[in-house]
Amino acid sequence: MQAELIIGNIKRLCEAAGTSLENVVRLQQFHTDISEFHAVYKVWERHLAGRPLPFSAVEVPAPLPLPGASVLIEVWVYAP
Repeated sequence: MQAELIIGNIKRLCEAAGTSLENVVRLQQFHTDISEFHAVYKVWERHLAGRPLPFSAVEVPAPLPLPGASVLIEVWVYAP
């Protein structure tokens, strides 16, 4: 699933910046198929380990700007 790879990359970027997924304050997801939203939400739940999902906005553009992409995720992260 693309979401697992994307969220893993976001996690590594956060750590490189001295922060973590714990400090995600907003996320926006773009899906080519809204039926995938629940599966992506479950990936976030695993990575956030019980923390409530931050404010989320969902859009369904078609197509995404990256060929072959089914989900695009934008995050805002607080870096103390």
